[in-house]
Amino acid sequence: QVCAGLISCWRSMAPSPLAFPSWEVRHQAPRRRRAFGVAFGAAVCTSAATWLALGRSRPHTFAQAAVATRLSAPLCHARAIHVRRLAGQGFGLQKRRTLKRKKFTRDMVETDHGTRWQAVMRVLSGGMARSPEEVVRARFSAMRQRDALFLGKSEITKEWPLPTQEQVDKRAKVWIGVMKGGENAQTKEIWEGVASVGRLEIIKVDGMEVEYRMFCGERHGYLYERTVFRPDPEMGFIWSGEIKSTEWKTI
Repeated sequence: QVCAGLISCWRSMAPSPLAFPSWEVRHQAPRRRRAFGVAFGAAVCTSAATWLALGRSRPHTFAQAAVATRLSAPLCHARAIHVRRLAGQGFGLQKRRTLKRKKFTRDMVETDHGTRWQAVMRVLSGGMARSPEEVVRARFSAMRQRDALFLGKSEITKEWPLPTQEQVDKRAKVWIGVMKGGENAQTKEIWEGVASVGRLEIIKVDGMEVEYRMFCGERHGYLYERTVFRPDPEMGFIWSGEIKSTEWKTI
């Protein structure tokens, strides 16, 4: 009805296209156009009010009209969605950087553990460890490849004793700092030695305790440790954070 009224109004004010407009018509045309603008603005306001009232009283009809509008103007709809997404993100909001696991190959794991590589690969790939020794071996490969996320997931600490993803990320970030060595040049050289010439030797396994040596090259010797593990429903076993004995020794 609104559209029909606008068309009728336009026809009543517009001169015949076949006749040359007279002096009166030429001077009255601007006033008629202003009158038409006022009528058009009033019609738009009335249509908007009717649209809102229709949406409140008849939601189904309102939804159908909205769908029709989207189909007739898909570009505008896509841009509106983009604006809503930007508004939800806020100004200056940065995406959270998530930690990612390292990728392990057979050659990597077999170099570290020889014939035991399949069991270690299973643990590194998300399978359950069947013994604390398998976790020690998997953690050694993670150290060599600097997989901080696996190290953070396969342990607990006094500061962060829960297996939640938030605390796993915090433990992983600590490992990232440790493996970078900070400002200590000797610590950096030790971690470079682990990555390049590192070697693991399991000395003894007694229940949940594992005694081992981790070699870091001739210059730095090796790390001797006796650590305690605990059962875990997801990984089979994890390091409990307890160390019975630890010391650096030269070769």
